[in-house]
Amino acid sequence: MIQENKQFISPRQFMIFIIQTQIGAGFISLPFSVHTSERSSDGWITVLLIGIIIQILITLYTLLAKRFPSLTFFEITTAVFGKFIGKAISAAYILFFLLIAAHILIVYCTVIEVWVFPQTPDWVIISSMSLVALYLVKEKLQIITRYHTVICYLLFILPVLSLPAYGNVEFRYLLPVGGSGLFTILSKIPDGFLSFIGFEVMLFLYPFVKGTNKQKYLAATYSNIFFTVYTTYFSILTYIFFSPEELKLVPQPVLYILKAFTFPVFERVDILFLSTWTVLISTSLVSYAYLTALGVKQTLRLQHHKTAAPYVMALCTLIALYPRNDLTVEKFLGQVSILSIAFTIAVPVLVFLIALLFKKQKVSV
Repeated sequence: MIQENKQFISPRQFMIFIIQTQIGAGFISLPFSVHTSERSSDGWITVLLIGIIIQILITLYTLLAKRFPSLTFFEITTAVFGKFIGKAISAAYILFFLLIAAHILIVYCTVIEVWVFPQTPDWVIISSMSLVALYLVKEKLQIITRYHTVICYLLFILPVLSLPAYGNVEFRYLLPVGGSGLFTILSKIPDGFLSFIGFEVMLFLYPFVKGTNKQKYLAATYSNIFFTVYTTYFSILTYIFFSPEELKLVPQPVLYILKAFTFPVFERVDILFLSTWTVLISTSLVSYAYLTALGVKQTLRLQHHKTAAPYVMALCTLIALYPRNDLTVEKFLGQVSILSIAFTIAVPVLVFLIALLFKKQKVSV
């Protein structure tokens, strides 16, 4: 497996890869997804709690990866469960990553269609993004990581664009803190969890990262801290800009905030934001498509993942183009959200417990 990636990535690149994978389709709608009630805006507490849960998972992932330092999760499942079950689990992850990539394309198409090109056919929007992604997906991990590294600087543009909003905020909207009740705050965690996925890539990239286990763990931790703070910032901005009653009517609140402002140079700040977001979301799409191709390569024992890359992007595009309406899209997103919890929490925890129970470690396949 590592022969294809003779050049390893550094812990810093590892951290950036995770962040860029996380900054996917759910980012701009996260404050709406975790909005708690019409009486209080405690969604930002839910965002912080999701960050804590992910940190626990990162710790568990690290403990599992330390037992199999030279194997990806595709190989770990085979080492723990045997060839037949291991391959079946790998196939399930391949399908999961494929659905996540399709989910990114669907959300991207929906947002671009609503905000920029309402008359442009879906197949044009989706196919153009898929072709751009394919250009990178067939490349080696090091090249993809360099692209993520260059693009990551765009992350700092979005908070700058949001600064004018502070002239029209009302901090009292945050009060009373915790007014929604603990049960309501906790019940929103599954709704927001899909916006945070991307951290699970560490299970598949761990063998390709230079450095000690501590350095890798810290890199994943820093990525989680950054992303949690980043999303909490935009969540709080949303909750102090919109009243709790207004927010339930605004599915992409960050874009609505920016649409309210104009400047002598930039008349539509929301379009500038979308342009930046489009580039950022491409990194998430590339990451998941790459992992899908990597899984196919390992499962079918291909020479190189780039053999599978065109087929992966073609399938991903077809799923995203499947005839749909708002109801079917919402149903699809709900199913993907449930799957994300199963594949990022349930399966890795099960694999870790069995590896721990049967003392399986450092097994080569």
